[in-house]
Amino acid sequence: MKTIFKTTLEKDSMEEKYEECGVVGIYSKLGKSVAPLLYRALVSLQHRGQDATGFAVYDKEEERIIERKGPGLAGSVFKDEDLELQGTIGVGHTRYPTIGSCSEGNVTPTVYDGIAVSHNGHIANYDVLKKELEKDYKFTSTVDSEPIAYYLHREKDVEKAVKTIMERAEGAFSDVAICHDKLIGFRDRFGIRPLVWGENEDFIMFASESVALDINNIEHKGDIHGGELVVVDNARLERVQIEKEDRITVCSSMFIFQGRIP
Repeated sequence: MKTIFKTTLEKDSMEEKYEECGVVGIYSKLGKSVAPLLYRALVSLQHRGQDATGFAVYDKEEERIIERKGPGLAGSVFKDEDLELQGTIGVGHTRYPTIGSCSEGNVTPTVYDGIAVSHNGHIANYDVLKKELEKDYKFTSTVDSEPIAYYLHREKDVEKAVKTIMERAEGAFSDVAICHDKLIGFRDRFGIRPLVWGENEDFIMFASESVALDINNIEHKGDIHGGELVVVDNARLERVQIEKEDRITVCSSMFIFQGRIP
């Protein structure tokens, strides 16, 4: 499995986490390129993160993941040629602005050996998970999505991997990921971080907000539930309740902070 990487980011250091971000995942049922849809979705989710952005697409014919990411807004990070990439599965991320600078490794999606993860949330026991996984993996960032990528890689079976993540990770998270030739989305059992899904005749999409579906003319079908895993494989969507959905506890300030005024 080959991975191609390109970034416009200068190397410097950062040690903080980020959690108020935008994520999107897209699967083409008819084998079309998802790069243009990822771009439009990330522009629509730009209010959720202006610090950095990126996307990764899976080229099924060549069996490789291609990344494009960097600091700043989607309009300045992505070039015309990036939107012509041939990938039928993709995930994207907009990073919430924080104090301090971005290091190259902290711009996501996190990509590792056939896995690409876009993450919205905060893993409170990140240090514990890192210590556990450092026996087998070398960490290159301080972002919460890296241990999630390693669990998805280590367990191989997607359902088992997500069950491990939900059991081991403490905190609030909504994630979308490329797992080789599959697209997955899942939320912690409390469902604090938003994650919706939609579908039309060609595409299945996961996103932090339905506006990312609207801009791509994809019908909003509903929410991914707390504790639920959704897998898209062979153009079919399967839903698995990994953990029982707990009482949904949402910070009311999110409705003000993330509000969209018509």
